[in-house]
Amino acid sequence: GSSWRHALCMHARAVAGGSVPAAMALLGRFSPFPELSFCTAPQVAFLSGVYGYALKQATNLLGEGSELLLLVPPIAPLVGGVALPLLGALPDALLVLFSGLGPHAQDTLPVGVGVLAGSTIMLLTLPWWAAVVAGRVSFRHGAVPNYTRPTGVGQSTWNKLEDDDRWSLNGAGIGIDGSLGDGAKLMKRTCLGYVIIELTQAFKTVPVGVFPLLALLACAVGLAYLLYVCREREADGEGPLDEHLTDACVLAIREGRLTLRGVLASLRERNWKTMVQLGDAEKSLLNRQSIEEVRRMCKILAPFFDRHDVDGDNRIDFEEFRMVVKDLNENVPREALMRIFNLARVDPSGGSIGFEEFVACMLSFAAVDPCDELGVAAQRRRYNAGPKSFLKLDGGRDGAIDLDEDDEPAVYTEVHPSEQMARLKSSAYGKLGFGVALLVVFAGPMVDILAEIGRRLEVSPFYVAFLLAPLASGAAAEISAASALASRRTRRSATAALAALQRAAVVNNTLCLGILVALMYVRGLEWVYTAETIAIVLVELRVASSVVGCKTQTLKEGWKIFSLYPIACVAICLLRRVHGLS
Repeated sequence: GSSWRHALCMHARAVAGGSVPAAMALLGRFSPFPELSFCTAPQVAFLSGVYGYALKQATNLLGEGSELLLLVPPIAPLVGGVALPLLGALPDALLVLFSGLGPHAQDTLPVGVGVLAGSTIMLLTLPWWAAVVAGRVSFRHGAVPNYTRPTGVGQSTWNKLEDDDRWSLNGAGIGIDGSLGDGAKLMKRTCLGYVIIELTQAFKTVPVGVFPLLALLACAVGLAYLLYVCREREADGEGPLDEHLTDACVLAIREGRLTLRGVLASLRERNWKTMVQLGDAEKSLLNRQSIEEVRRMCKILAPFFDRHDVDGDNRIDFEEFRMVVKDLNENVPREALMRIFNLARVDPSGGSIGFEEFVACMLSFAAVDPCDELGVAAQRRRYNAGPKSFLKLDGGRDGAIDLDEDDEPAVYTEVHPSEQMARLKSSAYGKLGFGVALLVVFAGPMVDILAEIGRRLEVSPFYVAFLLAPLASGAAAEISAASALASRRTRRSATAALAALQRAAVVNNTLCLGILVALMYVRGLEWVYTAETIAIVLVELRVASSVVGCKTQTLKEGWKIFSLYPIACVAICLLRRVHGLS
């Protein structure tokens, strides 16, 4: 922290005979970071930009690494259920941790509280509003989201969001399901840690470490329960992992990291032996887990199919089929493609195939094990499973990702799927390792500089951290991710976007708050942040109440939640200054 560097600088000045330049030169031998007390205001601003940029890049690396791990079938549920929640909160957690490690921790702890409050309130307001705005559709009959095309209405004339309802406060919004209500209840329960720690102000006769220890226990139980719930939901295919996995797969194919067979590695491994034994692809695919895989593949294949379905009739001819296979990074001879194409046609007299036929033939193509690991190469055969027997899409291909017409997939060298997985894991671990290293190196200096800015502006470092720390830890990325996911305009995507924000708030309530109360217990720090606690809890209760027992969220409700962010800022200031709640 800056305190020990300042003490070291004073010692260096004494050794250097009182010369500040000589002292700074001597100090440079001990710390790679400049001593802030000697920096001018422009230099402090520059350093804050450098440190903030480093933390932002670290956050991006963690996100990219975790998305790559989602593509590795055996560990995808573990990554989605456990790693993603923890990695998303890691930047904030380290800032909170370093705020209480210096020799004058009580003076720098407001930075950690500001990080916690700013991150939690921001996550539940601005990205939430962005998801509602990006995913809004018109409401039919007053309260029914326009997700399905009415009978008798043509595809070309139907829009999920009508022009008249585009900015209607009550005529547009999103549909949500009951899982958000469960998340809201968990979010309210994990506020218990804030309540317990506030009891230190009411019962001052109780020994100092009792309430921090109880709050730490509540945070640990809450975090463990959250990870258990996330892990179970992802294992059952009910969590938001499916939406993130679809995005990651499409991006990996476009960037040339994976081929179609690489994406389908989990489906092939699960069903190949059964297919060989039964000689029937359809039976091996007719189970819940495989059907979920097929639905996910439909979402992955849809943007590539649509890109070459130039006339929009939901059919492609052989030349368009060849281009789609090329975009999927599969290097297949023309003769083999012709045989696959002919087998896929339900109507042999036709010269094109529809989307369901396309998905079926791609599944059959990718299900053929290209290696001899199972020792069944001689038994390989072609399968032509009927797509309608196992392909049941909710709402057709709505919600599929759009590919930019100008985007060209990277040139891909043919690599075995197992080698693709090995490369993905190597790249993922490299990104995660470098991201964590950047966080560890720059989190401490960032805490110092936020405290220094507060000192020079003569305001509490809490306000500086409240406003600036979320920007360094990925606030813009959260807003972009929430709006991008909700913009598919399906009930499931909107629910997944809001559920991710709820989960992030619960992690803050448990992991980040747990670190704060652990610092209080270990270092004997005092909790003097009643105003901040009230603001965090009230915002969480208000957001939770907006989804409990509700099936929709109107644009009006989205704007109300947006307004909670500036209201919370003003409320904290008034409570601290007017009512002395500090």
